[in-house]
Amino acid sequence: MKKVLVILIFVIVSLSKTDNVFSQSDSMKVEYRQESSDSSDYFKKIKYKYLNIKLKEEKNLIKIGVRPFSLELKENNISVNTIISFEKKISPEWSIILDDVFTYGRFHSSKEFTNSLDIGTRYYYGMNRAIQKGISGNNFNRNYFEFSVNGLPSIDNQHQEKPDGTNYKPTSNRIIFFKSAGMAWGIQRRLNDYTYFDTKISAGYFYKPGTYIDNRGVYVGVNFIIGFGYNIKHK
Repeated sequence: MKKVLVILIFVIVSLSKTDNVFSQSDSMKVEYRQESSDSSDYFKKIKYKYLNIKLKEEKNLIKIGVRPFSLELKENNISVNTIISFEKKISPEWSIILDDVFTYGRFHSSKEFTNSLDIGTRYYYGMNRAIQKGISGNNFNRNYFEFSVNGLPSIDNQHQEKPDGTNYKPTSNRIIFFKSAGMAWGIQRRLNDYTYFDTKISAGYFYKPGTYIDNRGVYVGVNFIIGFGYNIKHK
């Protein structure tokens, strides 16, 4: 009888411990499910926000951006730009773009400050099909091909370095009516309702009149722009 009692007590204690383990496991499952649900809601919000930007219609866009670097294989040109742009859709796949570009650049032993007015057109390929499939709105949030003419006109202020390298002195202040023309392939994306980035690879022909000799030739460039973008809505 005592043996049976001891065995019974042992079984009851064991079962109680097992219940503890299961209850802990269940609570862990509940917590895991709660965390999983929170994560799922978070990613749903991100996905909804992205889709909302992608599906939104934008036909007139004002952009103010900074080009942290512009790398061009012409006279080892490295420059920093501030850009004010206006881009307008003329059809779902085509737009015209007008840029006012303020540039600071280094060229060999001189530095230049320029203000250039550029005009171009962009072809957002595949936009019509994306709109028909319902995966995009009529906007600027897509890959594109671009043709542009730069420096219509351009005001250039050049400072030449002194022989001792201690200072700069102004050497020319001129107006140029053509700087370059070229083609580009690029990617423009909205980050949210008020910011965007635009990156492109370009190639074309440049002309730069000099004091004694003019420079001209072919350039290849890589540009990256990030900044503020505002959609102008017509009522």
